[in-house]
Amino acid sequence: MATFTVERTYWCPVVQHLTIDAASAEEAMRAALVHDCWDSAKTCYEDCRSEHISGCWEGAETAYMTDGLPIPDDLGENPLNAPTNHWPSVTA
Repeated sequence: MATFTVERTYWCPVVQHLTIDAASAEEAMRAALVHDCWDSAKTCYEDCRSEHISGCWEGAETAYMTDGLPIPDDLGENPLNAPTNHWPSVTA
């Protein structure tokens, strides 16, 4: 029997609502991108994408140490499994 290291991933959005004083909406958005404090951020567990395989390697504890093996399409990340309700849980 062979041994493999398999990386399983799920994407979970982390959102933050910031109040920013700026001359324009675009300026406020640019300021938000460089804002470096995430203390008020919220994780939206209800809106996580489904699990997928993001990597597979031959051997034990070999993630990113060797070339990864091909991941079948039905096991890899599927953009169609994104949530459709767009984070309502963080606004409640």
